[in-house]
Amino acid sequence: MYRTTTSLPHHLQHNYSSSRPHTPNPDPLDNVHNLDDALNLFDKMLHRIPVPSVYHFTRLLDVITKMNHYHSALVLFNKMCFLGIPVNHYTMTIAINCYCHFNLPGFAFSLLGSFFKRGYTPALPTFTVLIRGLALADRTPDAVNLFRKLIRDKICAPDGIMFGTVVDGLCKAGQTMRAIRLIKLMEQVNCKPDAIIYNIIIANLCKDRLIDKALDLFSEMIGKGFAPDVFTYTSFIQGLCNLRRWDDVVKKFEEMGASGISPNVYTFNILVDAYCKEGKMGDAEFMLHSMTARGISPNVVTYTALIDGYCFQRKMDKAMDWYSNMNDNKVFPNTFTYNSLINGYCKSKKLDAALNLFRFMQSKGVKPDIVTYNTLIYTLYRMGKCPLALELYNEMQARGIMPDTFTYTAVLNGLCQNNHIDEAMSLLHMLENRGLNSDIQIYTIIIDGTSKHGDFDSARAIFKDLPLKGVKPNVHTYTVFINGLCLNRQFEEAKEYLVKMEQDGCLPSSVTYNVIAQGFFKGNKCDEAVKILKEMVEKGFTPDSSTFKLLLDQLPSEGQDSTLMDMIQNFAPRDMIVSNANS
Repeated sequence: MYRTTTSLPHHLQHNYSSSRPHTPNPDPLDNVHNLDDALNLFDKMLHRIPVPSVYHFTRLLDVITKMNHYHSALVLFNKMCFLGIPVNHYTMTIAINCYCHFNLPGFAFSLLGSFFKRGYTPALPTFTVLIRGLALADRTPDAVNLFRKLIRDKICAPDGIMFGTVVDGLCKAGQTMRAIRLIKLMEQVNCKPDAIIYNIIIANLCKDRLIDKALDLFSEMIGKGFAPDVFTYTSFIQGLCNLRRWDDVVKKFEEMGASGISPNVYTFNILVDAYCKEGKMGDAEFMLHSMTARGISPNVVTYTALIDGYCFQRKMDKAMDWYSNMNDNKVFPNTFTYNSLINGYCKSKKLDAALNLFRFMQSKGVKPDIVTYNTLIYTLYRMGKCPLALELYNEMQARGIMPDTFTYTAVLNGLCQNNHIDEAMSLLHMLENRGLNSDIQIYTIIIDGTSKHGDFDSARAIFKDLPLKGVKPNVHTYTVFINGLCLNRQFEEAKEYLVKMEQDGCLPSSVTYNVIAQGFFKGNKCDEAVKILKEMVEKGFTPDSSTFKLLLDQLPSEGQDSTLMDMIQNFAPRDMIVSNANS
């Protein structure tokens, strides 16, 4: 948030300090180091005779909000009101600020009535806090409307902080172009934008991959005398990395240095992470060494990015080397680090190593999260270790980590693949009873599992009940169901559903056509299969190698359809045609 104030806004601090009464030394607030100290001082102030002025209470509330104890500040504010201790517009603005931090702008606006009842008129700082509160609560349109009303009705003249607050809210709401137009409005009301406002917009343009527009704004920023800083260049580097414009990344990094601006750990982390995701591990390691050469210590984010990059490449020895390196440098791995390593071992089919690391991380006080459990549960089911997968599934819930959609799909898929259909159906019924059945992927897995394991009646019933459950089948669901129809020799119905899915606005994919064609070939419905293949090719899809093999195996040696042979010559892998000709 633009110049976020967790306590008295800057305007209030300046105005209030200029009007405060003389305070004898020592200042009691000097001894407030934590919330308990603040609460104890509040109680002492209540029992003093005479009771301290509103200035002292307001300063105490300000200190408490600086500690981010917004709830406690509100409790004390309400207690002051209940006991009849005077509050003023500064005190009430602090309370409004606290409500905004709790995403409760409605309560914040309700305090405006107290302003008028007590004879105060809300001023610029109060409205700035309210605008920020609306933006924090994802009510950016309301924030903009309030901002416009302030200008239109001449309630107060916005300053740079208020403009910055609106700009920040618009950018976070994905309305960066409107934020740019706001710069023009600032100039019209004689309120010059500053480097912070330019940086906010440039960062969001880069995030939205609008690098050229960001560069235009960058030129405008420099033309108006504002020097770019590390935040500006880091935004550009991140945007260029996202676009994979690696030569421009290097140029911008070098330009940054030539301008006398040193990259920080965040800049380097962006580069290391981007290079790792691109598989440029040498460049990533070079950046890490450049960090240390500049006296910047890599942190857990840096090391985790490198580890994740090597894990993605299944180079677990290199990943573990960097894991050891980070520990040697007193940088302690976190849950993300261990998740990368566990995922790498699972992808490399080194399940024992993954499980050992899973237990080891906990012995070091690092708690596994939903990603950790999902990775292991998915892998265990794929490797047929159902009892251990179920044990982890129960363990995660016992630890208060609730399964998400990925967990349920992994468990359902694992149960179906390992022929535990009854358990899968029980889990489906549990999800339905809890109202957790809105994801079509869950039903697709069950339809596929029951079809392949001889219970097509259940698959058919589940598929036909989908509209009643408010769940719309997708192309994968239709493909799975059509495959089930073919497996059960319901060929005419399979063709009907190929038409029906298109009528329902769900266009068949290449996989759909390959599945139904293979089903017809395996069911000795070769003529129908060939018709489907012709339709498939007409729609721009290519039969896969499995479909071609079935086609070539069943074509007669004489009297072959010339159109079909042209299709074979155009789409079949060359080695498959040669192999078939020689057999």
